[in-house]
Parts: sequence; C-alpha cells; structure tokens
Amino acid sequence: MFIKFRKHFCRFLIPVSFLTYPLFFFISSETVNAEVIKYKCELQTYILESNDNNWEYLQNRYWDLNVDEFNKSLIQKYTLNFKDKKLSIQNYFKIISLKKDSLVAIEEDMRTVEGGPQVSTITFKKIENSKDIMYMTYTNHMQNNGYDFTVHYGPCYRN
Repeated sequence: MFIKFRKHFCRFLIPVSFLTYPLFFFISSETVNAEVIKYKCELQTYILESNDNNWEYLQNRYWDLNVDEFNKSLIQKYTLNFKDKKLSIQNYFKIISLKKDSLVAIEEDMRTVEGGPQVSTITFKKIENSKDIMYMTYTNHMQNNGYDFTVHYGPCYRN
C-alpha cells in the first residue's frame, strides 16, 4: 500500500516541482536586483515670490537623491542654509510613473513647515547615450512661506 502511494505521490510531486522552480527563481532574482540608485544633482534654482511677478535666481543647489525602483520611492536630501544655520532636509516621494528611461514622483507630505498646502513633484529623464546621467526637474507650489513657486533643474550623476 505504501509503495503504491509513494508511486502516485512522486508522479504528482516531480511535475509540480519543475513547474514551481522558475517561479522561485524569478522572485529571488527580482529581490536580488532591487537596489537603491544614488545620484548627486547640481541644480539651478528659481523662485517666484508671492508679491512679485518676477522670477528670482538663487545660487545653485546640490542634492542627493536615492531612487528605489522596487519600492517605488525616492528620497531627496540636501542642506539648507537658513538664518545662519545649516539644516539637513530629507523629503520622501512616491514614484507614480516609472519607465525604462524616466520617472515621475510626488512628495508624500503635502504641507509646508507652517502647515499650509503645497505639492512637490520630481521628473527624471535619462540623457541619451548615457546610463549614469539623468536630467531632473523639481517643482514646488505652495501658498505661504513668501513664495508661490520654486523650480530646480539640472543634471544628476549616478554615484
């Protein structure tokens, strides 16, 4: 009786194991290939003040971006000089569109430091014939802080 059961069980088990093996291989390779890609960005910066219709150029900004395609997240890091203090800023974005050569992300927190409404987006596009350079545009629209709109754009280099 046991030999008969073993014979039928093996007929079932062997094909099932071959069918599921590629599935495990695919899942593990996806996890292994999941990495955070780090970029250093040199950005030109412009602001539009609330009481003025003129764009003001600010000095270039330097940001670090960490792109996690697997978790569809992006972290923006930079240092801000504010009232003679250096503040470390870190913002979290959700990637809402991800393609082979580009992405679009929106900031998760849609409030300013003072609690007012804001929305920030990042677009990232690969520069042709380069696997290590992306072109980034960041926009921020807010309704307090003295500014209505900020734009940062420029190249980002893969670390």
